[in-house]
Amino acid sequence: MSFAFTAHAADKAKTKTVDCSTDSLEAEIAKLDPSVANVVEFTGDCAGLVTIQGQADLTLIGVDGASISGVYAPGDIPSSVTALEILDSRVRMENVTINSGHYGLFCTDRSTCTLRDVIVQGGHYGVAAQGQSALDIQGASQIQDSALWGVSAFGASRVNMTPNWDGGFDPAEPGPVVSGNGVGAWVMDGSFFRSDNVLFTANGTGIVAQRDVMIKVFSNESGLGVTDSSGTGIIVRQNSVAQVLVPVTGNGGAGIEIGQLSYLTAIPQFVNGNGGEDFACTDVTASSPFCPSLTSTIADLQARLDALEAEAGATLEQRVAGKTYAVKTTGHGVGGYNVGAEDLPITLFGLQRDFSVAEGTLALGGDGTYSIELALVILPAPMSVADGGESGLFVTGELQRIDIPINNGGTWSVDATTNEIVLTADGGVQRLQASPNGEVLTVISNDQRLVEGDPTITGFFNSFIADAVYIQLPE
Repeated sequence: MSFAFTAHAADKAKTKTVDCSTDSLEAEIAKLDPSVANVVEFTGDCAGLVTIQGQADLTLIGVDGASISGVYAPGDIPSSVTALEILDSRVRMENVTINSGHYGLFCTDRSTCTLRDVIVQGGHYGVAAQGQSALDIQGASQIQDSALWGVSAFGASRVNMTPNWDGGFDPAEPGPVVSGNGVGAWVMDGSFFRSDNVLFTANGTGIVAQRDVMIKVFSNESGLGVTDSSGTGIIVRQNSVAQVLVPVTGNGGAGIEIGQLSYLTAIPQFVNGNGGEDFACTDVTASSPFCPSLTSTIADLQARLDALEAEAGATLEQRVAGKTYAVKTTGHGVGGYNVGAEDLPITLFGLQRDFSVAEGTLALGGDGTYSIELALVILPAPMSVADGGESGLFVTGELQRIDIPINNGGTWSVDATTNEIVLTADGGVQRLQASPNGEVLTVISNDQRLVEGDPTITGFFNSFIADAVYIQLPE
């Protein structure tokens, strides 16, 4: 690892001490011989922008809570000032707090930057590697509360995030934490990103990989992974590759989203409990065991196109045959009880009352027959009626609700002249107009009646007549 070389070089280097309350960190570094190994220990808060350029091997060690601070103007990137910029250099930092402005740390121009037990907080962006640079973030480092991206790599750069592992590889040792950022890590434009035992938590989006990049997100501990993002856990898109062997859980959106020309490998039982799909394939070219194959996707699309073409060329009869539609009706009923039926609560004869009808169904069969099923709800009112034909004898009853099922059917056909559906039964004819796709039917004329029972027979409610006036959406 780079810090092993640096530590060896630092043993031979002369250590310089800088007090940022009285001296400029940038000016003091500029006095050093840039071709040899140098160690600078500093105290206080160093005002940014601090620029380090052309240093072959520089170690910066913060003492007693030392910090480097940029200028942060919320919502105004041009007015913000980066805290630390490293160009064409090899720099290692330990035990420093960086208060971000535009960037906290901008590592560029083929630089190698190592952060060990460093806190980078606030600002628009946290830390970034650009221009074929390498950024190592180690140990108890924290990248937190950036408005936009916490960690970023672009311009064919590399980012590694690991525990310190000073005593050798320890699978249980936690590494850095990336939290509270708009995006935890954003990797793009031919760059590489790897994290081991890193916790990405409470970011807007956990990790974004786009435009020809590779990311490897590993963990040996179940509690370390990509969790509790307000949006998606991990996004992989635009010809990128991701290997995800960590828990991806508790995110508000999808667990892992796979986009255009991108490939994902993951352990499915690690990706669960997210607000959206655990694996969301957003493009037909997404390639993963968790996505439909391109061949099956193309076949599905072709089948849909064939179905649409067939539907577009279908006749009205073909569009409505076999469908079931919801029906509402209004109407009236006639019926009576025999006088003297002592077990009945009311004696009715020749009573005619309006009734409402609950939703029923109209089914147009493929064989040219149809059926209507309705449940009539009749509400007799309390009233007095003649008893036995003797004038002046009255019996009063209480309000009753009686649900009576009606089944009625006939044949249907299509009038090619008017492009209307015609329902024909013994009770008459009803003509319907269909919507273009046959999903909605509307009554345009009606002399049909639905009749149940024989009005000449008394002794029970015996005749119900319904006018079908509303035919609505299908079931």
